[in-house]
Amino acid sequence: MLIYLGGVEKSNIHGNISTTVDIPGDVVVGKAVVNAVLYSLWGALYEPLLKNYTVEVMVGDQTSKSVVTSPQ
Repeated sequence: MLIYLGGVEKSNIHGNISTTVDIPGDVVVGKAVVNAVLYSLWGALYEPLLKNYTVEVMVGDQTSKSVVTSPQ
């Protein structure tokens, strides 16, 4: 599953970028891993940089108020 969360509103932000991800209803209940990749242009030459973030989640049959974050 690929979800694009970019765009102008997420551009040129210094600091944390938080987002909510909805898991499709057909995903199997149990432990799962959510990966996110941040693509940015870095430095005077605008060299591309990819930064990977990973969090483990528990997929269930109801919505939780718990929040997970990826360490930096």
